[in-house]
Amino acid sequence: MALAGIVGTFALTRPGADDPGSRVPAVAAAGALPGCGTVTPLRITTTDDLAPALRQITARLESSTRDCVDYTVTARSAADAASGLMSGDDAATQVWVPDSSLWAERVRAAAPSVPLTRGPVVATSPVLFTAPQGSGSKGRAGTVAWSAVVNQGVAPLRVATPERSTASLLALLGAKEAVSASPQDSRALQGLLLTLSRSTATEDALRRQATASQGTAASFPASEQQIYAMNQAHPTAQVGALAPAEAVPQLDYPLITVGGPGAAPARAIQALRDGLAQQQSIDVLRAAGFRVGGSAGPGVTGVPAAMPRIIATPRAADADTALRMWVTMSRQTRMLAVIDTSESMKKQAIPGMNRIELARTAAIKALAKFPETSQIGLWSFDLAHPGQPQDWAPLVPIQPLNHGAGLANQRLVLGHVASTLTWHQANGTALHDTIWAGYQELQRSYQPDFANALILLTDGKNEDPSSLTEQQLVANLTRASKDAGRPVRIALIGISQDADLAALQRIAEAVPDGHAYDARQPENIYPIMQEILTTRGLVAPAQ
Repeated sequence: MALAGIVGTFALTRPGADDPGSRVPAVAAAGALPGCGTVTPLRITTTDDLAPALRQITARLESSTRDCVDYTVTARSAADAASGLMSGDDAATQVWVPDSSLWAERVRAAAPSVPLTRGPVVATSPVLFTAPQGSGSKGRAGTVAWSAVVNQGVAPLRVATPERSTASLLALLGAKEAVSASPQDSRALQGLLLTLSRSTATEDALRRQATASQGTAASFPASEQQIYAMNQAHPTAQVGALAPAEAVPQLDYPLITVGGPGAAPARAIQALRDGLAQQQSIDVLRAAGFRVGGSAGPGVTGVPAAMPRIIATPRAADADTALRMWVTMSRQTRMLAVIDTSESMKKQAIPGMNRIELARTAAIKALAKFPETSQIGLWSFDLAHPGQPQDWAPLVPIQPLNHGAGLANQRLVLGHVASTLTWHQANGTALHDTIWAGYQELQRSYQPDFANALILLTDGKNEDPSSLTEQQLVANLTRASKDAGRPVRIALIGISQDADLAALQRIAEAVPDGHAYDARQPENIYPIMQEILTTRGLVAPAQ
């Protein structure tokens, strides 16, 4: 702010002194601030949301001249700031105010040598979901159950990339905690996460859509302060809020002191703390839409007067695990589905439906979950016979679901072919050779930008005496899976009591991340297929 009057302010003492980002605080020349013989510079990094209010507060503190601290406030996303601190590229920040304590914990976990000292929380803001104009009755502002959110019972939902958006990251982690006790809602959340991971946008893009007054904007996670700021900037396109009824995540804004060779003098840090505690500063923060010390919110439509329970800030390890899963899920799927058509598949599974009908119905339902750019193919298998020279029958080659037009569209072709699958008379189950052939096909045609997976559904065990033995198959898979450049996941689903689940488990475990799943109870096949096909094996295996 008063930087223009400072000359020769910093002595460069960190390694790499020629780096313009290196710094160590010193005493500035006289005249930098009116009434000060010397001034102490203090460099603060915070988020775009807090930076305007913090600049207003520090400008007032500078004008008092009592402390003679020259504040510089830089706006930078918490993700970028954390990355700079972890890598050592940020040699300028002396005080960091991220939008969640989670970021500081992630820096500590990844780079323990970076000296961070947590101070008081500057402000807070609950994480909600936007209720844009024209979102319909289901998206009307007010409280909403987490179950309704994950089951898409509110307005269409989108998220910003959680690696960069704290509100979206905390909302996703909050949803996971909130529905953990409900298997049905947890499955719905898994499917929703897959969909959301393929349609992320920047926070700025989502905000622009929300205030465009076109009636087509989706709901997305945003803090109460962010919604308030949107409404202040767009008074004719007001956005309401959907507040989860059971519990809500919260942005907190901790004051973090960065230590090390360039650490700010303790008196400058204390001057900032004292200044932030002044009533004038609190008034500025509240006017910007933040909550301070348990104060009321800014009056966003839909936010209840009594806020629900605040969800505790997640651990850094939990956030890192969730982000790794998100990155995996955001990759497009390239999958070969293989379905047993042996004679035993004619047996009744549930009243009015035999095993092959149950299998193909579950597969068709799962198919509807995949986005157009997913690549999926279909094989069937039983035993080689005169009309089928090998144990497996390639029915639909692996292609993007949006490949082909009209009736030749890949999604329509897959659905049609799956719906016509039937059992073959006097034929057994050729499990081992089929698994090996499918695995080889996926490695042969491997595409690195996709999650490549073999999904096989069977009601029996290997009945081909001339095929690979289980030991040979396991050895082949173990050897082939050592090709780290072409990883292929395996998910083997056993249906009916005739399935040898223990053998399926031994075969699947020959491959990293390979799993076998127990669908021997017919009612389990639909949720298991949904989980496997929407999370590509990121769920617990059969026990």
